[in-house]
Amino acid sequence: MRAPRPADALWAAEEGLRCPAIAAVLVMNATPDLTAARRLQLAAETGGGIGLLLRDDDANPGPTAALTRWRLSARAATDASPHHLGEPAWDISLLRARGGRPGAWAGEWDAMRGELRVLGPAETTKRQRA
Repeated sequence: MRAPRPADALWAAEEGLRCPAIAAVLVMNATPDLTAARRLQLAAETGGGIGLLLRDDDANPGPTAALTRWRLSARAATDASPHHLGEPAWDISLLRARGGRPGAWAGEWDAMRGELRVLGPAETTKRQRA
C-alpha cells in the first residue's frame, strides 16, 4: 500500500506484521522513533513475519529496536566485460546483530539458477584479483 504520511505507513506496517497471513512487510521512507520501532518489532514477533525497514545510509542512524542492521551496496560484477555488464552484485554487511557477530560478504545474482549466490571471504578475494 502507499500511505500519504509516514505515520500512516508505520501504522499499516504494524497491522500487517501482526497478521500471521502476511509473511513480510517492507517500509520505505519512514523513520520510526524508538517507541514505534519497538512496536514494529513486537508486531513481527506476534505475527511471525519479517519486517524490513529501508532507510537512506546514515552515519548516525540512531537507536533502533531491530534485531539486525544490514547495509547493502552495489559492486562491480565479477564477470563484467566491455560488452556485458555482468549479473547484479552487492556488498552485504551485517552491522549489528543481537546475540551475533557482524560480518561482510559479497553476493551475486545467478540468473541461470535464479538464486542469490553468497561468496565467502576467500572466494571474494580470489574473484577480485582476477
